[in-house]
Amino acid sequence: MKRIWLVHSIFLVVFLFIFLLSHSTSFCAQDLSTLFEQMSPGIVTVYSSTQGKKEVSQGSGFFINSQGWVITNHHVVDGSTQIVIITSDNTEYRVNQVLKTDKDKDLALLATTVPREKIFPLPVNPNLPRIGEPIVVIGSPDGYRLSLSDGLVSAIRDLPKYNISRFIQFTAPISGGSSGSPLINYQGEVIGVVKMTVIGEQVQNINFAIPSQHLFELIPELGPYQKQEELIPPSKPVAPIPSPTHPAEDHYAQGLLYLLWGKTDEALVSFLKAIELNPRYPEAF
Repeated sequence: MKRIWLVHSIFLVVFLFIFLLSHSTSFCAQDLSTLFEQMSPGIVTVYSSTQGKKEVSQGSGFFINSQGWVITNHHVVDGSTQIVIITSDNTEYRVNQVLKTDKDKDLALLATTVPREKIFPLPVNPNLPRIGEPIVVIGSPDGYRLSLSDGLVSAIRDLPKYNISRFIQFTAPISGGSSGSPLINYQGEVIGVVKMTVIGEQVQNINFAIPSQHLFELIPELGPYQKQEELIPPSKPVAPIPSPTHPAEDHYAQGLLYLLWGKTDEALVSFLKAIELNPRYPEAF
């Protein structure tokens, strides 16, 4: 009788374990879907170009307040004369000002022309995460907009080569174009800004993010745990992005961006406009 009871008990324990494991997995997947739905409206793709150059830089970013300010990496927009963002609803907007940059921390704050009703600021947590804490990254790796990847915080690490006391090392896969993406915890808070990945034949998922505490240094108006809509604009005047010296160059740069997005018809219109404004502008041919 005792043996039968023992067998039944073992069977019940195994059954409960399998049941809880399968349901916890589905809950986790459901939570990730919910997290993505809540956070993705605040994610943008960033494109930038420089006067006189054909290269277009692409990165990621996110809204940090209800005024339409966007955070990205400094290296994504460094030296750019034209910056465009694409929001989650696939609408493009021009960046009219680079409000602040920090080259050492690799952070940039952009002012955009996005209407207020389309701005979805993400909450920021200035505290360092715990090692082993689950996280997600939402960004535009290699231009694939609104891509979600998940992983763990694998370390909080000092990298003497860079002017940041600590980096968040994480395992969620990223690629070129992920720079500036938010590193998000399961509470729906930004805990870091994706900066780089280590590349090598034997290297996998060694990625680093700038802790979000540095956002509070870049933007003192944030304040600890202050609501994003209560941000105060900077008191000092900020310089607009310099415009190209000739309108033809502006249309040419816009054409390059259209080509990158696969909009060949719009690119052709921009190039033709550049030629119309300056028939001697060779790059547009």
